[in-house]
Amino acid sequence: MGLYLFSLASRLVISPAFYLGWFGQLAGIILIVMGASEGIFGIMCLRAWPLAWVLGVILVVLGLVLQLFMLVTEVLFTGLRFDYYNPEVESFVWIIILACILYYLSRPAVRSYFSRA
Repeated sequence: MGLYLFSLASRLVISPAFYLGWFGQLAGIILIVMGASEGIFGIMCLRAWPLAWVLGVILVVLGLVLQLFMLVTEVLFTGLRFDYYNPEVESFVWIIILACILYYLSRPAVRSYFSRA
């Protein structure tokens, strides 16, 4: 998930769709909160706290929503590009990765590990 945050932060700097002034500050605050939450999530997973499963699902769903937003804004503001750096493909790959993580978290064995079955 840390690599995901790095990828999202780098796209906020590179993408011309996010030069909206206040939105950059808001996105930075969201990324800091998500990073801190992921650190807390990691510690909670190691200790198998029941709240860790809920926090993990919330973080993955928030990540999916942010990636869908990034994908839509990239296509609307810059159109489809076929060059070396293609943010549309990157968003699509992250959507697939986050969907796999959400699927894993919803498995019965994982839910029972966190006592949420």
